[in-house]
Amino acid sequence: MDKHKRLYQELIIAVALGSMPAFIAYWSGGVELLDSVVKAQMPPESVLWYSFFLPAPYLVAVIFDRYVWKRTDLMRARSAFWRSTWAEIGTALHSLWRVLTGLLLAIPVLWARYEPETFQFSKVGFFIILGLALLAQCWFFSLGRGLLEGRAHQR
Repeated sequence: MDKHKRLYQELIIAVALGSMPAFIAYWSGGVELLDSVVKAQMPPESVLWYSFFLPAPYLVAVIFDRYVWKRTDLMRARSAFWRSTWAEIGTALHSLWRVLTGLLLAIPVLWARYEPETFQFSKVGFFIILGLALLAQCWFFSLGRGLLEGRAHQR
């Protein structure tokens, strides 16, 4: 898939998974329900840091599976097991990033639209920058996973 199409696809997925639930929460329950939704979807900072480093073991598993000589069928089976396990973890993490991306990008839109008198660009800059950074991570993760997994299936 074209790199730009994949970026647009990631943005659409983020809006569907993170932004639309935020908009629906605001429209159906106001700030109180939106606040509940944001708190439910946003993990604490320590969990976010953990999530940031979680792709590293998958990369190690892919490199090991791809480049380390495995002498026995048992070694090949174990390597395939760990690679597929970390691929599943990566898929779940990618979904979490997509939800957070959509949520972070929805907050400035809702704020500007429904409370323009309190809207301050300096305060929403954090949400925009972090949302775009997570969108970039989603895009890179999607491109990288497609590249790594595509090569694995070609063997």
